[in-house]
Amino acid sequence: MWCFSWILVFFLIIFSRISEAQDIKLLLYFRSQDPFTITIKKVEFEGKESNYFFNGPYTLNLSENNEGYLLAKVLLKEGDYGNAKLIYEIDGKVKETLFSFRVKRGVCFVSFSILKDGSVVLNKFSDSFSYVKENLLSVLLGSEGLVGFYDRISNKPAFFVGFTSDVSSFSSSYKYDMVYVSGKDNFLYTYDISMGNVEKIPIMRGSGPVSTSVGYFNSGKEIVFVANGKTENVSIIDMDLKSEVGDIKVSGGPIKVFVDPPPDRLKDASKEVLAYLENYRNLYVLSYYGAKLTIFQLSAWDGKVVAKREYQTGWKPFNLFVDYKNGLFYVINEGSDFINVGYIVIDQSSLFRLEGVGYNIVDGDYMSRSDMVILARSSPGELIFGRVPVTGLVYSSKFQSYGGIGLEFTPFKLKYDSRAGCIYVVDKKKRKFFVFDELRRDLMDKFNVPGTPYDLLLF
Repeated sequence: MWCFSWILVFFLIIFSRISEAQDIKLLLYFRSQDPFTITIKKVEFEGKESNYFFNGPYTLNLSENNEGYLLAKVLLKEGDYGNAKLIYEIDGKVKETLFSFRVKRGVCFVSFSILKDGSVVLNKFSDSFSYVKENLLSVLLGSEGLVGFYDRISNKPAFFVGFTSDVSSFSSSYKYDMVYVSGKDNFLYTYDISMGNVEKIPIMRGSGPVSTSVGYFNSGKEIVFVANGKTENVSIIDMDLKSEVGDIKVSGGPIKVFVDPPPDRLKDASKEVLAYLENYRNLYVLSYYGAKLTIFQLSAWDGKVVAKREYQTGWKPFNLFVDYKNGLFYVINEGSDFINVGYIVIDQSSLFRLEGVGYNIVDGDYMSRSDMVILARSSPGELIFGRVPVTGLVYSSKFQSYGGIGLEFTPFKLKYDSRAGCIYVVDKKKRKFFVFDELRRDLMDKFNVPGTPYDLLLF
């Protein structure tokens, strides 16, 4: 009986330690000057039982772009820190290296460099407050529940934020130093870049969040709008109250939501658009199955709905982008051989067809430096440059093509960076994003990511 009691106590101690631990994401990044192949055999955490370790083998081929990631789950908990041992094999030789680790924001992220002799050394640790927000680019890794932040100056990963759910969309705050991330567990996560804190707000009025957008209004109120695909509504979340305060009914499977920014955030907008945005903001909601665009005209003071208009789009509307210089918005139709275009000012707004773009267009953006539109075609992979007849738009107008770039990958999303004059393009299949020069139209750089990239965010 005495022996049985001690055995029970032993197992209770072990269980209590394990129950405190969580499935923390272990993320190891390797960068080298030479195309090595490295096999990770084991990662041991000092002071932890063996069930906390990562056990391989896991092989990384760094022949392309000389970088790679190991992403796995380990039994650690938030705030854990200490020393660890990496056991690896390069060129048939098994080696070890010691490193320090810390679990922050749900991730144990460690960055290494591989030297010419095949030895692995720890890179200098940095945190979110070490970076200027405007120099960061963020990548949403949906099914991995990660958001990665990359330094656009050094072209290296800066830090990562892990979530307890798959994530579907994100957007950045105008008012706070924050990123808002919608989780498939029906929470809106808030990540404070300067403080490193993650909080979550329940989405009670809808389910299946697929898209988020931030509206900032003249009263000082900041609202996050979340499109819920399953319940066909848009949740309204007041970020001062940090709670859901209402919802807007839509139909047809909302897939994209976007709110006009405040006029003081726009550099190249026309006078007519600026005057309109002083009084109103448009909330654009795309419905995928209903092939419909609904524009809610919001009061610029408090974000309340003033008017509403509905338009029939092409088949399978997938994305939307806005050109404030020419006062136009564009609807990307994945299942049609045209895109839709309309005027931002809702009083004169009709939806036109822009012919001549072809099928399989998945995303686009307006390039303010060259006053052009860029479109991404998934099959065959291609970036298309062109212009739109801004004045005299009729029901069916012609897209004026100005050439393109053939791609050896399948683009999914793109973002234009007006400050740097470059275009970022996401490829989900190869788990990369690519950087192209706007004027030269050539590839500048490419980055591996440790998961399936869904979207990009520029600050």
